[in-house]
This record gives sequence, structure tokens and C-alpha cells, in this order.
Amino acid sequence: MRLYTKDGFLYEEPVEDVSAISHGTVPMKSEHAYLRSWASIRNYKVDLVAAAEARANTLGQSAGEKAAEWVFDGNTPSEEYGRVLLGIENGDPAVMDAYTEPTLNGETDSMTVERLMSKLELPMDIGEEDTAKMVDAWESGASEGFWHNLEVICREHEEVDGS
Repeated sequence: MRLYTKDGFLYEEPVEDVSAISHGTVPMKSEHAYLRSWASIRNYKVDLVAAAEARANTLGQSAGEKAAEWVFDGNTPSEEYGRVLLGIENGDPAVMDAYTEPTLNGETDSMTVERLMSKLELPMDIGEEDTAKMVDAWESGASEGFWHNLEVICREHEEVDGS
């Protein structure tokens, strides 16, 4: 396959002589067109990675919010909600370390790096560096979603409880 741009869009075209691709001799109309097509491919990848990174963050936030819903059960004393809320507001290590945010180790939400990359549905292999960006975006989103939703749950319980 050969990638090329036309009217601002990126297209793939089958190339009959595959050896021409590996030797970098695929005929182009001009060197300028060649450079333009590679710039378009690079920009396409940059845009693709940025969009996938945002999607990974959103997926992480969703996983974090869901995980926060499992922190308390129906037997949790009312005082615990207030203690956790105060700990979140103050960044108390005793509270922050007592609860586990979702990770990509497969234990929480059955999410793994492989499943994340599959959910992102990228049309190409993006490499280790960009995969690490997806992992960081997911984990950042998971942490934000977890702590935000846990705080919301605590506040809602206090409002219902009248504390």
C-alpha cells in the first residue's frame, strides 16, 4: 500500500511492485509532492495519537467513576463518608492510600494495556512511546474519575444523611 493525500484527505493505494516501497523508489510526481505526502502522514499520525490519547483519558475516567461506586456498601457507617471526604479534601495519605484506583493490570475492570489498545481501535501500530502515552492518559483519567466520583458519593451521602 502507498499512502497519498488528495484534497486534504489521506488515501491508501495498492502498489503492484512491493519492492519499490521497501527501496523508497515509489514514483511521485515531484520531490515536493513526496515531501508533502510524508508531512501529511506525519500530521495524520500526530492527530490520530492525540485523539486516541483523549479517548484513553475518557475511558479511564469512566473506569475510575465505576470503581468509586464499589468503595462503600450498604453497611458503611455514615461517619466513614465524612472521614473519607475530609481525607480527600486534605489529601490525607491515610485516606488516599486506603483506596485503590483502577490500573491496567487486569485486576480492576478487567482492563489491560492490550484491551485498552483494542478499544482505541487504532488503524496502525503506534509504537511503544505512543502506547505509553495512551497508558498514562488512561491512568490519569482513571485517577481523576475515581477521586472525583468518590468525593461526589461522600457529599451526596452527607446531604441525604443531613450531616
